[in-house]
Amino acid sequence: MKDPLISIIVRTKDRPELLQDALKSIADQTYRPIEVVLVNDGGSEVDPVGVETILDGIPLTSVKNETSLGRGAALNIGLEKSKGVYVAFLDDDDAYYPVGIAVLVDGAIQNNAEAVYGQVVCKSTRSGPGDAVKAERALGEPFHFGKILFENFIATNSLLVSRELVEKVGPFDNNFEIFEDWDWIIRMASICEPLFTNSVVGEYRMFSSSTLTGKGGMALHRFYREKLLEKHLGKAKAADFLDHVQRSVDKVVLEKDAKNQYFEDHIKSLSEQVKVKTGWVRDRDDYIVTLQEAIAKLQENIVKLEEAHRQKDRHMERLTNENKAIATENKNLATENKNLATENKNLATENKNLATENKNLATENKDIKKTLDKNLSSRSWKITKPGRVLSETVKKIFRKEDNA
Repeated sequence: MKDPLISIIVRTKDRPELLQDALKSIADQTYRPIEVVLVNDGGSEVDPVGVETILDGIPLTSVKNETSLGRGAALNIGLEKSKGVYVAFLDDDDAYYPVGIAVLVDGAIQNNAEAVYGQVVCKSTRSGPGDAVKAERALGEPFHFGKILFENFIATNSLLVSRELVEKVGPFDNNFEIFEDWDWIIRMASICEPLFTNSVVGEYRMFSSSTLTGKGGMALHRFYREKLLEKHLGKAKAADFLDHVQRSVDKVVLEKDAKNQYFEDHIKSLSEQVKVKTGWVRDRDDYIVTLQEAIAKLQENIVKLEEAHRQKDRHMERLTNENKAIATENKNLATENKNLATENKNLATENKNLATENKNLATENKDIKKTLDKNLSSRSWKITKPGRVLSETVKKIFRKEDNA
């Protein structure tokens, strides 16, 4: 049959954000056709428009239980509502890889297998937004009926089962509060051995509420493990018990060896760290000595610089005083120069006045000489000359007598 319809049953309860991731992983599948049967087992309302938007055209059947009917009942309702030739299971906290369904369908069709399963990556996530996701291990290995009775190595979201086989196996057992999927897988494997494909088809995400991480506590786990073993005890052979015991012993030994190896490696690592840090301490001590010497030199330089600074201050003080004295002298010289300029100006004025007076005197002398020459050349002056001579002689005689 080419491209058979695959029904993916999704059970959810009060985890809307995780549900969106799970539905998104379905919408991202490379395989078509698929349908989704969403069973809300008594949880808060799920936005149908948001779900349809995420699925982007993938057919959806949605069922809401008003009260929680349990994990097995939710899967049984999904089986009743599904129409696919093959059925797959996906809880709201898990996810498929894009080629997950295609790988399982190819394995079923090519090998004419009624049931096929692959591997999933188990991831542990702490509760709360923004917390880190840590890859733990891959879950899934070749089928061994004796081992599945004691250890479930088939994740439900790695499983694809034909409609015919689902009807042969029957519904999930509602008497199991947990491990209902493990019980159903054992019953399925009792009818038909599932085919293992060595491909990783999705992620099994473990939160604080996940079954594998201890949902309900160890007492609840022990109770339903005992219940599961009692139900299927008759299917186990003596060799299966021996193999289980041997695996348990080997696991303890391996864990012990791993722990011992871890401690040996840790001790070795610590020794290396001590060695490195001891070297660091030596280097630090040497560095401290070097720093102390450098500090001593710096202190000496500081003392020298302080003395040089004081000398500089004294020199600056002398220069300042000298500059003040020079400024005072310059001021006095400027005043003297100003006074000299004034005196020069006054002398120039006086010289100018003297020059004017000299000019006037020269003019007067010229006029007097001209008058004198005129008088001396006149007739009257010549006639009176003997009298003037006699008068001058008499004056001289009288001056001599007066002096005697």
